[in-house]
Amino acid sequence: MASSAAAGSAAIDNAARQMQEINDMVEELRNVINGLDQRSKEIGSIVDLITDVA
Repeated sequence: MASSAAAGSAAIDNAARQMQEINDMVEELRNVINGLDQRSKEIGSIVDLITDVA
């Protein structure tokens, strides 16, 4: 019985660790996407400026 409990506890710890890794990756991706969004807005502003000049 103790062996099953230990295995279950290890499985839960492993799942929690993996969920934290996924959370960390999602947070990094969110930061990358926010950066890309900002760059896209900057490019849009530049294109608008070029269009206005042309």
